[in-house]
Amino acid sequence: INAEYMGMSAAKPVPTKRIPFHLDFIAEELDHPDNRPLTAAHLNLYGAYLRRVVSQEDAADFRARAETLLKGCTDKLRDLGAHLAETAAGSGDTADHTQRIAPLQVPWGRRRQTVACMVYNLFSGMWITLGALWLALLICPLLWPIFLGYIAWTYYDNKKPVPPSARRWSERYRNWRGFQYLRDYFPVRLIKRTKTEYPPEHTYLFVYHPHGVQASGALVNFATGVTGFSKLFPGLSCNVQTLSVNFWLPIWRESTIAVGCGDASKRQILLRLRGEPGSSTALVVGGAEEALHAAPHAAKLVLQRRKGFIKLALEAGASVVPVYTFGENDVYDNLAVTHKRWQRWQKRIQKVLTFAPMLIQGRGIFNYTWGVLPHRRPLSSVVGPPLRFSDGTDVDTAHVLCVD
Repeated sequence: INAEYMGMSAAKPVPTKRIPFHLDFIAEELDHPDNRPLTAAHLNLYGAYLRRVVSQEDAADFRARAETLLKGCTDKLRDLGAHLAETAAGSGDTADHTQRIAPLQVPWGRRRQTVACMVYNLFSGMWITLGALWLALLICPLLWPIFLGYIAWTYYDNKKPVPPSARRWSERYRNWRGFQYLRDYFPVRLIKRTKTEYPPEHTYLFVYHPHGVQASGALVNFATGVTGFSKLFPGLSCNVQTLSVNFWLPIWRESTIAVGCGDASKRQILLRLRGEPGSSTALVVGGAEEALHAAPHAAKLVLQRRKGFIKLALEAGASVVPVYTFGENDVYDNLAVTHKRWQRWQKRIQKVLTFAPMLIQGRGIFNYTWGVLPHRRPLSSVVGPPLRFSDGTDVDTAHVLCVD
């Protein structure tokens, strides 16, 4: 709904053949608030869509049901202490950029969410983090001994077995209020769309798509506990496999270790999947190559040639669980998508560093049209049924099943 009608093509009429499916989906969303808690952003999105259906001349057959659902959205918003916005983009983050400057009367709750996202971007961005540290060292030279001691500790610590370590994995930190603010910034939801059981005596490899620019949905849903993973999958514990460079970034590495992330190596993934019953891990299979293709309202997955995760799942006897996050590619505009020369340079850098700098445009702190912060657009991670393979299944057969 967001990609087709609330974004770039908002002026496009709603195809009548798709309306029954969308109305069924919205009705199911409104009936299951405990499993998939709705925020004002979701309800405003659905309300804007329903108003379009009600006002569309060729959708008269669906008008009565759309009005009923619209009343349901209004009632739930009233329960949240909010109101039905005139547009789906309640934050002012509109596709036509009509509102460029953030209003002064922004609720404190939204300001806290923006601060949480700023901190996340500051420490997860390599160049921003290094630039901020270098500036701090220039301003206060007395920090040099502390900084050099920290670098020595990082080098020593990374020579030991790579995390995750049960001793340094903090459930309290994984449920920290700052992550709750980050969850509500977009907002992010974890949705279990299948009634299939996930027996805790097995282990699971959650295969996440798409990567997007930051894979924010993977971080919030599987590296923290703020979206209710333990309630949806009782008896399971999950962490995220990330690039090894994250264990060398000052300060950010400590957060990465505290939430239990691994370094996406074969050793770490097998160590996790061969652990105690219920041990699971999430892997963004497309990686940095898939991130280069991230663009709003589009999805290009790097999956056809990726078979390593299948080999690891078969070797460890783990089930493969597909996860797709709707909206992951929508939070940034990728300015390099249409520039072939820049894309070639990105791919060359990626081969050397395992990642590449992104030429992106998001929103700012006080404006909605440009900056490095991601746009406030809902991220919904949908978890599919587990795929368990019998002994003797070959890699190609299992890979075809996963792709299908």
